[in-house]
Amino acid sequence: MPRDKEKQKEYNRLYRIANKEHIKEYDRLHKKLWRKTPQGKKQNTMSTWINQGVANVNDAMYDKYINTHCCDVCSKEFKNSLDRHLDHNHDTGDFRQILCRACNSRDSWIRKIEA
Repeated sequence: MPRDKEKQKEYNRLYRIANKEHIKEYDRLHKKLWRKTPQGKKQNTMSTWINQGVANVNDAMYDKYINTHCCDVCSKEFKNSLDRHLDHNHDTGDFRQILCRACNSRDSWIRKIEA
C-alpha cells in the first residue's frame, strides 16, 4: 500500500510541474469568482478586519455590519457599501460602532459617547 501512495504522490508532483500555468490560471479564476459569492464576500470582509487589527471578529459582528443601514452617530443613511465603516479601537482592537465615512474620519463622535 505505501508503494501505491508514493506512486500517486510522484504522479501528482509531475502533473503539477507539467500543468503549472493551467493550475495557476484555474486558481486565479476560481478565487475571483468565489469572492463574488456571499460566503466569499463575508470571508474577504472578515479577513480584512482581522488584518486591520479588529479583535474578536465573528459572524454576529458581520451580520450587524451588513444589516446596519445608517450611521450609529449621525444617523446618515449609507448610499452604498463604501460609505459603511466598522470602527474599532486601534489600541485594543475592540469593535465600537458602524459609522459613515465622515464620522469615521473624525473622532469627535467619541466625545458624544463618553458624555
